[in-house]
Formats: sequence, structure tokens, C-alpha cells
Amino acid sequence: MLPFLAHGHLIPFIALARQIHQATGFRISIASTPLNIQYLSSTFNSSSDEPENDYITLLELPFCSADNGLPPNTESTENLSLDAIGNFLSASQSLRAPFHSLVSDISAKQGGAYGTLAYSSIWLNLPHRVEEFEPAGLEWLRNFLKLPVWAIGPLLPPTVLKKDSSSSSAVASGLSTRRAGKRLEIPVEKCMEWLESHSPASVLYISFGSQNSISPSQMMGVSYWPRRECEAFHLGHQASCWV
Repeated sequence: MLPFLAHGHLIPFIALARQIHQATGFRISIASTPLNIQYLSSTFNSSSDEPENDYITLLELPFCSADNGLPPNTESTENLSLDAIGNFLSASQSLRAPFHSLVSDISAKQGGAYGTLAYSSIWLNLPHRVEEFEPAGLEWLRNFLKLPVWAIGPLLPPTVLKKDSSSSSAVASGLSTRRAGKRLEIPVEKCMEWLESHSPASVLYISFGSQNSISPSQMMGVSYWPRRECEAFHLGHQASCWV
């Protein structure tokens, strides 16, 4: 696997690797730049019954941001301005040669067929989406690509997937265990308590993702209708999302 160089892509690939291993028993290799490999390694849970490093191999690809006109230690889109994203994408092309060399070495060693290595085209049709949430968007994608498209989401932590209780405490305890991604600024239990204080189907969650932020005026414009219609309204500026 060669995820896009952003934490929002790296983390789901770990979850996808877990699910592939659980379903097939395959060992998974994930290739990325040195700092991203270091980051992914820090997310592994070594205390589980089957630690991730038993079946996921992390492989480093050489990358020097300074050689590509980027600030030192820039190996993901984290904290990059929108103007710098284009330069970063161009710089990522330098990974092509070492990745091809890696695939060639693995193919020669394992004697695998080409079809098992054609992930660059396969993964394009496995979006991290939920069919029930976005049926119209997925249908448009199928019509546009003229290819089968399967939604593989939600890629949730295994602790959440194993919970069979619908209580908020069970969900919160599952989410509070070791997790990838940034440190939560608000305890999960507090979020669950806030959600449980509202009636069913009364909470609206909107997120633009974390790649870039929108201006305060744009945010207030988009939130105009929810602010008028919702009894309770919370705006999260840093994460560009609100509930």
C-alpha cells in the first residue's frame, strides 16, 4: 500500500490493513516517507492479542523535503498552506523511482503475479465512504468511471467494532483506548454526554475535513441556516466543523 501523504489517508490505511488481514490472513506492507513511517509505527497497539507489527510491515521510501524546495521535515500535508500543497504534490513524484524499485524487489522475491501489484488502479475504486450515507455520490462516481466502485467505510478502530452495547459508556470506552490521529481536545465521554442530552435525530454534524480551513466569513455564511433553525448550535473553528 502507498497512501497519499496526509494523516487523513495514513490512518484509514492502517484500519484497512487490519481488516484485510482479519479477512484473509495476508501480511500487509505499507510504504511511505521516513517521518510518516515513524508516525504510523507510533499508532500501533503492542498490547493487543495480535499486535499490528506482527502482520503489517512498514517500509521507508527516501524523501528529502529540502531537495524539493519545501520546509525541513515536510513529509505530509500537515500544517501546509493551500499554496504549498501544489509544490508538495510535485515533490511526491520523487517517490516514484524508489517505490518501483521496492515493488520490483518484492515481486522478484515473492514471485507474485502482476495483478496482485496493480493497487494504483484498484484503490481508486475503493473510496472511504459509506453507501448508505452517500448513495447519489457513489452512483455518480460509478457512472463517471464506468467501473465498479465499492464503499469500504466506515474504517473504525477495532475497539469500536467489537462493542455490542449501544450505551454511550460502552461507545466512549471503545473510543477512549489507544487511537491514531491527533490528541482529542475534548474527552470522548463529554462529547457522548452532550449528544445524549439531545433527542434522537436532532443533531446535525458538518465537516469540511482538515486539509484546509475556511475564512470566518465563509464559515458564518455556511452556518447561517443551522444557526436559525437549530435550538442548540456549536461551532468548532479549529477543526472547520460544527455540531
